[in-house]
This record gives sequence, C-alpha cells and structure tokens, in this order.
Amino acid sequence: MFMESGPLRQLLPHAIHVAEAVKDVEPKENMNPFAAIESAGLQQAAEQRRLEFLTTRCCAHAALEATGVPPEPLLRGSHGQPLWSSGVIGSLTHFATNEDHASVYRGAAVTTLDEFALLGIDAEPRSPLPKGTSEAIVTDAEQRAAAGLFHPAPGLPVSRLVFSIKESFYKARFPVAASWLDFLDVQVDFDRPEFCDPASDSAQSEPISAELDVSGTCSIRMINRTRRHRSLPDTLEGRYLVSGHRILTAVILEARELTRGPD
Repeated sequence: MFMESGPLRQLLPHAIHVAEAVKDVEPKENMNPFAAIESAGLQQAAEQRRLEFLTTRCCAHAALEATGVPPEPLLRGSHGQPLWSSGVIGSLTHFATNEDHASVYRGAAVTTLDEFALLGIDAEPRSPLPKGTSEAIVTDAEQRAAAGLFHPAPGLPVSRLVFSIKESFYKARFPVAASWLDFLDVQVDFDRPEFCDPASDSAQSEPISAELDVSGTCSIRMINRTRRHRSLPDTLEGRYLVSGHRILTAVILEARELTRGPD
C-alpha cells in the first residue's frame, strides 16, 4: 500500500517518519482498528472523501508505528486538525488531480517533540491555481523573485508552489499559535533552486521542453508584524520538491530552536 521511497521521504530528514500512498484503501482492506472512531461525523460525506480521510489516517498510523508510539485513535480538534499523542508532532496532506480521483496522493509525517518542535507538510498537483486566486496568495516580491529563479522550468506553476509552502508554514505553526494567518501575512524567500531532467537525471541550467524536476529550500518570514507569536521565530525554514505531477513542501523547526522566539 505504501510507497517505498516517495517524494516526502526524499524531502524530509530521516528523524521524521513518513508514510505515503498513491491509491486509496478500500474499506474491506483497511487494517486501521480505529477507523470507525476516527471517521465519526463523516457518515454523510461523499465516498471519495471518506476514502481520502481513511487512507490518510492509515498513513498516519504507519508513521506513528515507526516512532514507537503505542497505538491509539488519531482524533480531530475543533478546527479539524489531528490531535497527536503526547510527545509527538505530525502533519497530514492529500490531494487528487480530478473529480474521479484518477491520481491521488496521501501522506503523513510524524516525529517526536524531542527532535522537532514544528512540522508542517503539504502536497499539491503540479498545476496552476484557479484563475483570479493568485493575487490573494502570492506577493509582488515573490512573483518578481520567482521569475528570475525558475526560468529554466517555464512550466512550473509558481503560484501553486508558493501556496503549498505557505500551507506548510500555517500547519507547522498552528499547534503552538492556535490561529490561522492570511496568505499575504508571510513572504517566501527562495534560495537558488536545483533543476533535474527526469529523463536524463542531469542538472539543467537552460529551459527545455520537458518538465524539469525542481527542488530547493526557502525562508518563510512574517511580514505582518501584528500576527507575530511570542514563542515562535518570525522566520522558518522551508523545503520543496516538484517532481512529476506533484508538488511537495515542508516547514520544520528543530526542538532546540523553539525557545528563540520572534526575530
């Protein structure tokens, strides 16, 4: 069921345990003993939504098992967020490329609070955001910087990449800050990316017709000073991998860095 070495495994440090799936688990094949408890409240949801939820929870339990945490239900908080066991931190993500769910991705990342204080992940299809939405998500500075940095991959949907990075940032902060942010409250500053032609597995510096794999790191910083949190630094580290039809992003903060507070 789970991918052996998926994009999330490539993206994150090995101290973070991951589980990834590209096919939903049918109810009769679901080995999660807590499925009924965890999916309570989804009885009226569409079948695909239930499958999406249950498969992502299966990924979560597989990652939790790797940490050595005793099995228990992974319930939801008042905002729908997963309520992790004491001493554990994690993040979940999922997407489907169309209404028929012909191509799906489900992923979970889990680690202990001894290792990492913050962890957020997000997965998105490699496609542009719906028309008219990028202005509420991507700043002018991000657009200008991306135009220069990502020119070897002219088909890269930068707006979707920025959206995903900011989603990971919000997911990482939420367990501590307990509040959501506007997309324009933060800005992504990209480091120089790496490009690879998946057909030749070689680095590229000039645009080519094939879709390049793109990977790199970035900083996500709070530019709305009124939304700062006293226990969190204003800037967090991000990383991303664009490969095939998927965009994977993550934001992490090591445990030793949490006490630093605002920059």
